[in-house]
Amino acid sequence: MKYIVTLMTLSSILLANVHVNQNIKALYKDVKLSMIQENYILDNQDENIYIIENVSKKIMKREDTKKRIQEKNVVEFELTTEGYIKDFKYLKRSGKRKYDKLTREIIDEAVTKMAKPTTEVPMRFIIIYEYGKRKKYKTYKDKTQEYEDHYQRIPKGTSRFLYSSKEYIREFETRKDGFINITNEMCANVTVLTMKNQKIYTGSIWWNINKPIQKGKYKMLIQVKKKCDLHVQYP
Repeated sequence: MKYIVTLMTLSSILLANVHVNQNIKALYKDVKLSMIQENYILDNQDENIYIIENVSKKIMKREDTKKRIQEKNVVEFELTTEGYIKDFKYLKRSGKRKYDKLTREIIDEAVTKMAKPTTEVPMRFIIIYEYGKRKKYKTYKDKTQEYEDHYQRIPKGTSRFLYSSKEYIREFETRKDGFINITNEMCANVTVLTMKNQKIYTGSIWWNINKPIQKGKYKMLIQVKKKCDLHVQYP
């Protein structure tokens, strides 16, 4: 199997994103969840992240997003059966108090749109602010190389990747519109591309991908730092 290797040229683009992540295995490793609580988190994970990101887009419109910003919050709160926040706290504060306050404002509005649980549920979210100008990579064809076992279909579920200096290339196909969720134990960089090499999403070792995706065929570039279990779900 052959793969077209791409080289990169640089230009400038305006970056404007708030990413939200809720990797239950990593975020809740020190929390004892009942079956009801765990089911609520998993059943509503995609929708709740979608709600938070939509609210953040509206609130961030009033901010100056041309300045280069990279900030991160990790927050925790109890979601009550009435849909209210109880015991809100920061597990990790951003470098600027302003973004701590923005995160609280975003969460306050987002919970009013979330499904109400049948019992109080501990909620944890990672919220990453990325704004300003950054380098944009444009791809062009250079040459072909043999990748053999590095280029194949990636199934749903957990796949193990052994350390390699090469990128693993995997293909997958979504049968309908929905969400793609990729989680790992902080051991991989993952990029999702269209079949024409247009970048859709990138997830680093610091956060995982949980984003809307349309029906179609895609490629996944996986660079592992060590032996790594990658869990993938797509519609």
